[in-house]
Amino acid sequence: METTFRNTNVAIEGTDASPDATNLAGEGTLSFGGYSESGLNAAGLRSDGHPLGYGCGTASLDGLIPDRIGRMDFLPACIAHDQCYDTGTTVPRGVCDARLGDDIQSACQSVDYPYVVCVGVGMLYQWSATLFGGSAYNPGATNAGGLP
Repeated sequence: METTFRNTNVAIEGTDASPDATNLAGEGTLSFGGYSESGLNAAGLRSDGHPLGYGCGTASLDGLIPDRIGRMDFLPACIAHDQCYDTGTTVPRGVCDARLGDDIQSACQSVDYPYVVCVGVGMLYQWSATLFGGSAYNPGATNAGGLP
C-alpha cells in the first residue's frame, strides 16, 4: 500500500487494510501499534515485522500509541511525521506536529468517522507529539529514527 501525505510518498510494506481489532468480543486478535496480544515475535519485532518505534510513538511507547483504531489507519501519517522529525530537517518541530494532527484528522475523515471525532483524535496525536516528542526531534540529523 502506498499513500501520499503532503507530497511525500510513504510505502507501507507488510500491512493490510483490515482493522487490527477484528472482534472486540474476544474472537480474533486485538493489536495496537504493531503489538498483538502476544507482544513481540521471536525475532524481537512487532507483529507486523517492523522494529519497535516504527510508525506511531517511540520504541519505548510503541505498544501504547496505536497505528490504527478501528478503520482509521494512522501509520502513513506517523511515518510522515517521523520523516519530518529526523531526516536532516529544517522544518520547525511545531510545523511537523501540526501536520501530524492534520494528517491524522484526514485519515479519520477518509473512512467517514464523524467530524468531531476526527478533530479530537487529530488534536490528541498532535498534542501528544508536542508534549512528549521533543527527544525524537533531530534537526540536521540523518536517519535518527532508523527509517529507511
